[in-house]
Amino acid sequence: KQLTVGGKQLDLCQTHQTNGSQVNAKGDVSSFFGKMCCKTLAEFEHEQRCQYTDDYQGWRSRTMDSGTLLAEYADGRVAVQHSDGCIQKVPRTWVSFASGCRGDGTIQAVLDTGSSLIMGPKPIVEKILAAIGVKENCTSQNVEQMPTLSMSLQENGAELQLGPTDYLDVLALADGIFCWPHLLATPDTGKGAALVLGMPFLRAYYTTFDVAGKRVGFAPAKKDPRTAGLRGKNGGMQPVQLNARRPVEFDKNLADALRTEHWQG
Repeated sequence: KQLTVGGKQLDLCQTHQTNGSQVNAKGDVSSFFGKMCCKTLAEFEHEQRCQYTDDYQGWRSRTMDSGTLLAEYADGRVAVQHSDGCIQKVPRTWVSFASGCRGDGTIQAVLDTGSSLIMGPKPIVEKILAAIGVKENCTSQNVEQMPTLSMSLQENGAELQLGPTDYLDVLALADGIFCWPHLLATPDTGKGAALVLGMPFLRAYYTTFDVAGKRVGFAPAKKDPRTAGLRGKNGGMQPVQLNARRPVEFDKNLADALRTEHWQG
């Protein structure tokens, strides 16, 4: 629902007041679409087949189509004209804007165990990085005091927080200390703009997927200071050499394996 950095809410999503009047919004809208179409807004008065609600269980597209927002309504739905001219009244949650937000002012998030970074729409990622304020050469910055990134859930307002040890890589080189945030701007997906929470998030939170209940549960991961790559003996952050993240025995085991008859043959 909301993103904050260092306790300050980022100005990401804005919603219009619904008064049933036509709005002036051109382009930069994508939306899922249903099976039936109307040709004009006036048809909504007598044609229900081109109008859809949040609890709609019939056919709906699996990908989004580009279009134009034509009108907003007091019941929380909007009229969208798709690229082929089809006009439909759809829930705000079906609509995605170039800002990276959905039509209801929330941000769609996806959990992905196959993503090594946190990825998202360019407008959102750029604002997060600007608020964090870390430089690539962070020698002169106090990395331990970098702000916390917080994500507020829509259902209950609970906050999921990532500290600098979660969203930063820190590397000590001969010419200074360098920092790289685990954040990457990506293009829109076929399912609309989405914040992809990859391994930086999944390392910070134990995540349970309840498919039957259509829900996801989170619990902060208990971090062992002996294995947290960016934590020193006192719990503070420390720069590490890149090869320090791979256990020494890894190279020894690999060398032993390469000396076996299997590999030599």
